[in-house]
Amino acid sequence: MPLMGWRTGTVRAFLALSDVAEQAAFWREHLDTRRFRVALRALMSPLVLRAGYAPHFLSVLPEGFGVVLRKRLERGFARHPNATNPYARSLLLGEGSNEPLPRASNIRFVCADAASWLESSPAGSFDGFALSNIGDGATPAYGERLWRAVRHAASPDAVVVWRTFAEPRSKHGENHAERDRSLLWGIVAVWRVLGADGDGPTENRRAFKCPSVGAY
Repeated sequence: MPLMGWRTGTVRAFLALSDVAEQAAFWREHLDTRRFRVALRALMSPLVLRAGYAPHFLSVLPEGFGVVLRKRLERGFARHPNATNPYARSLLLGEGSNEPLPRASNIRFVCADAASWLESSPAGSFDGFALSNIGDGATPAYGERLWRAVRHAASPDAVVVWRTFAEPRSKHGENHAERDRSLLWGIVAVWRVLGADGDGPTENRRAFKCPSVGAY
């Protein structure tokens, strides 16, 4: 942050705001500086990203990703109150929320390939799926396989949330990215897995083309 001209006190003052109009003005005046713009463009350039990410993943990112990402941040700060957005605090300061988390004793963590694990799960055993950039950089064949696995594992009323860093190819279709408080996504699409809208990513292909997986 110091290299971009951001002082910790300034960032904390920004994160304490709850009026979105005030946040937008504060962002433009104090944080969206020329130094920040140059740094973000450099850090998100293909040359730098190639050092840590595979070419297939990078092919999903829109051209000028640093500029696109800055616009997504500006859009989010103008819509979601910072004071009640733990994702903004985590993103800008690396700090978690101080709010107590709900307790649950039946959470199971699994480290496995998503498609393989869902294929081996009992049919109809999941009520919801959050697929966050799992398709970014995957092959079309894997995207289709994953969706078949989701349909297999989904209960009759299951819902899937599909997130990607890609930009929508058109404005047709319902994109919930602006409503997502994590600020970074290009597309957040929601489908009911089975039923009238149950063809999943492929049915919205005109609206949300994701070049990495051939799914949308």
